Amino acid sequence: MYEIPERISPEAIMSSCEIVVGRPGGRGYGWFDAGIKPQGFFVGLIQDDLLTGVKSGFEHLWWVAPAHRGAASVALLSAFETDCKAEGCERISLGVSQYIEVKRLVRFYRRRGYQEHGQIISKRI
Repeated sequence: MYEIPERISPEAIMSSCEIVVGRPGGRGYGWFDAGIKPQGFFVGLIQDDLLTGVKSGFEHLWWVAPAHRGAASVALLSAFETDCKAEGCERISLGVSQYIEVKRLVRFYRRRGYQEHGQIISKRI
């Protein structure tokens, strides 16, 4: 289940997508149903890792409508992986939000060759 405690702001999401895609190395991909209605998006950034200098791909925002989470999720991630390989990236980093089905998402990542590389910890203030 996907449940963020704060209200989702479509304006904030659009602004964030525009900022990331508008940066050098920014990438944005969409998934549309047969009626050309958006059903998913993936926004990432290709840049040198800030700590290592290694060229890497970083997922920033990724959402797919529940009815399309199989094929659309794979297609969006594959598009980003293709761009990262073409740009000479050595690593791709993807997030795992606590607001989603964590175990299911981690299984999805592992099936595609990803493994845990770190952890983000936050505190509500």
